[in-house]
Amino acid sequence: MDSPRGSVEVDGAFHAVSDVTATVWVEGALRIWSTTRWVDDAGRERTVPSPDDGTGVGAGDASAPASAGIALESRSGTTAVDVPSRTFSVLAPVSPGRVAVRLRSEATLDPREVVGGKPLRNGVWDVMAVTSEDGVETRSGLRHEGAARPAVVGDRPIVAYRNQAGALSLDTSGTLRTVVEDSRPRQADVHLETRPDDAGRSRVTFSVPLDGVHVAPAEGRRRRPTSGTAELVAPVGSIVRRTALKVRRRLGASTAPGRFRLETEGPQTHLTVTASATPGLWQVVLTDGGRRRPAPFMVRIDRGGDAEVEVLPTEQSRAMSAPVERPVVSVVVPVYNSGSFVEDAIRSVFAQTLPADRIEIVAVDDGSTDESAAILQELSRHHPRMRVVSRENSGSAAAPRNDGIDLSTGRYLFFLDADDLLAPHALETMTDVASASGAQVVLGRMQGFGNRVGVPRRAFRRTTLDADMVEHHLITALGPTKLFDADHVGRHGLRFPTGLRNGEDQAFVAEAELTADRIAVLADSDYYLVRGHDDDVAEHQSRTSETIDDKLMKARLLSAVIVRHTEPGPSREALLVRPFGGAALEGVFRKGYLKLDPQERAGLVAQVVDEFGHLWTPDLRRRLAAPARPLLELVFRGDPEPLTELVEFAGGNVRHLAVEARDEGLVLDVPRSIGAIVGPEVLHVEAPPIEHLLTGLNVDRAGDITLRGQVEGPDDRPAPTTVHASWRRRGTDDAVPAEVGDLGTRRGADGHDALTFGLRTRPESLPPHGVWDLYLTPLWGTQAGAAVRFGSARTRSVDTDAVVLISVGAVLYGTASHGNLSLDRDGSVHPVEAATLEELRLDEDGRPEAVIALPRPGADVRAYATVDPAGGRDARYRLPWREVAQGLLAARLPVPFDAIDTEIVLNVSLDGTLLPVVVAQNLSVESPEILTTATPADAAHGAVAHVARRRPVPDAHATAASPREGSNW
Repeated sequence: MDSPRGSVEVDGAFHAVSDVTATVWVEGALRIWSTTRWVDDAGRERTVPSPDDGTGVGAGDASAPASAGIALESRSGTTAVDVPSRTFSVLAPVSPGRVAVRLRSEATLDPREVVGGKPLRNGVWDVMAVTSEDGVETRSGLRHEGAARPAVVGDRPIVAYRNQAGALSLDTSGTLRTVVEDSRPRQADVHLETRPDDAGRSRVTFSVPLDGVHVAPAEGRRRRPTSGTAELVAPVGSIVRRTALKVRRRLGASTAPGRFRLETEGPQTHLTVTASATPGLWQVVLTDGGRRRPAPFMVRIDRGGDAEVEVLPTEQSRAMSAPVERPVVSVVVPVYNSGSFVEDAIRSVFAQTLPADRIEIVAVDDGSTDESAAILQELSRHHPRMRVVSRENSGSAAAPRNDGIDLSTGRYLFFLDADDLLAPHALETMTDVASASGAQVVLGRMQGFGNRVGVPRRAFRRTTLDADMVEHHLITALGPTKLFDADHVGRHGLRFPTGLRNGEDQAFVAEAELTADRIAVLADSDYYLVRGHDDDVAEHQSRTSETIDDKLMKARLLSAVIVRHTEPGPSREALLVRPFGGAALEGVFRKGYLKLDPQERAGLVAQVVDEFGHLWTPDLRRRLAAPARPLLELVFRGDPEPLTELVEFAGGNVRHLAVEARDEGLVLDVPRSIGAIVGPEVLHVEAPPIEHLLTGLNVDRAGDITLRGQVEGPDDRPAPTTVHASWRRRGTDDAVPAEVGDLGTRRGADGHDALTFGLRTRPESLPPHGVWDLYLTPLWGTQAGAAVRFGSARTRSVDTDAVVLISVGAVLYGTASHGNLSLDRDGSVHPVEAATLEELRLDEDGRPEAVIALPRPGADVRAYATVDPAGGRDARYRLPWREVAQGLLAARLPVPFDAIDTEIVLNVSLDGTLLPVVVAQNLSVESPEILTTATPADAAHGAVAHVARRRPVPDAHATAASPREGSNW
């Protein structure tokens, strides 16, 4: 930003001023962009000679600042927190031959983990600019002119806003600003119900969506709604209104408080208010945690008891209602015979949270022969900025999209297919992010519906506001259904290539992204919904089956774009995977190739070698999918005969080649003659990710852990031939192997083989410090796959409780995030605790019961007994129990009166942790018919209680038997 008060040379005193250039919430974090300038007391900006003005003095000779950053300070002044940020300097021309040195900062303020990884406490926080020059640090408010930014992060309503001093602040408690008053309540969607209450008042309940509120999910748990008290109060007004209110009160006007709930579902926020009042005009006031704030709603109740709700203008709604000459975004919709679903697509644009006057719709009918054009004309009557144009059929979506680009006037372009849908928040969020970050392309996560498969996934693994084409796999998502900066498209003359039946969008999108200064990827929610169709090629698509020439053209165009905008090397080769593989160059050599005569095949191979051979490298070959490697290796060797042999062997598609597990690892199954030509390196197949399942878990009396599981490869890949397992100490390189045995094979319901195995670990073999995580490494012969955590997927028979191993002072548990197995060797994560067997007795009905003391109170308590009758199989029972005192329960034992030599092992599950039951030093045995084999000495060492009930009863001490080794816990 240029200084409005001119500029001045370096001499003199200057101070830093920092301004917010943009803010936006992304995945629960407030992103803040700011600019710092140095000005004098008159507001004139400090300048230095331009580096190329011939004086020999550069911008670096100025007294440039050492750093600039952002911090939070509590309004009370007791706490200050640095906010992670990155800063870079820019030279801004302000006059001929002179530039200003400015600092640009981008900060990420995450209220969930600001202070040492802990959440920001409730209160009002001021966002401060921190600058340092010549070793002197200065803090000042970060000046802010924008509208408030409300959010619900987890369960916490938070508002970023402009305070009275004109600087940026954050209210995390609703003390000064609330999400409700800083949102845009949607008047058109207010849902209202009224009914009389017992006092002759009208009980009013209304629900309204709140647009403009960012929602970040509460990870790992169900989100709790914000709730509090709602009241209808008399609005403050003129003397006449106040006088009328007094009269109404004397005549019996009254109100009764109710409740409000602020709830979120996906990215949408809803407010529901219930309160009662007599007829009149009332203001809604909400109270949460002792803080009472007016809400932007008036409720008018007439004498008949009916009501209406009026939404008052908010700061955000006033900003959004200001007239604009240029739409924020133009949505271009190519349409061909889409009468069955084009109305749904257009209405998803009507339903956007971005106001309608900010959206332009350009629907281009590509010579439809159904009712599509008539539907579009009717829809255009319901939107202030919808245009419908018609053209002769072109055979693809390229020409209609190009017409839409030419006709659009918005700052951004979005291409919506006529059979798909936009999520309601899509355009507002994507344009917000683009405007704040300067991104020229914004991708929103896609989701299929209607049995749609094949929607891109790799590009949407995480949100980033500065994505890289290679690192973030953007080459895998080249569909046009994204947001593009219209000026960027115009500046580079980008248009969709015509003449293709399919893939016309790939070259356009790739060039837009490769020439962009910044690309943003939003993966926090679904933005674009892709419809599935039953037919292979839907009637609404203006194309027919691809020919060999189509595939060559697609590969040629995309390769040319990549080569034009990249340098030779790994990045280029990573991007060339797209035009060389899949349905492009690889797809040329399928069944259509086999239909050619030998001379045509030779000509095609020669053409491909001539056009693409200079790009073929060993690194590119290595990056391709395994079946494409021998195919294209034979192509670029220029000999069509072995190439034809391979394609015929694969049935016209090398993707159907089988993969075999051999001693040397995974290899493609091809004719021996082909293997001799291309060599083993080309036939090598990388180890795939495995699917694993925990099918059994047992801890014996000694604390030894026995696990059973199975692993298999994905799809048609063979199962591993064996596995290695190890416990790895978290945060270190320490590892201890687990014993693997009992290997076998199991045929699954899908017809694929799975490797079954057993694992055994003695916990005392692990050093007694830290948390140890269990890893599996699959092997195919000598080829090892990637090690993976184990235990997250389990059969229903495997208990999810953590297990206390009292004898070794450890806890076996599943991690909270995924359920993978870990062993807490020293109780640093889970306490090592036990319940205590206090008494064995008969209840009032003569049935045996155990009185057990819990180590602490618990919300979820279950008692178990594993019964091990002589000569029989172990059986585990869940025991009925009753509380006999605080922290003391009596569990009925599953021992029949005629049981002989029956042994019982007791456990208690306390809030998801399975505890052993140890014997108290002063164990009380009420009945001579009930005996315990565990002595106080055993208990002191953590012995589990073993109970035997025998009849007839000889001397107890003479008949006590030792616990049988190997019994289940």
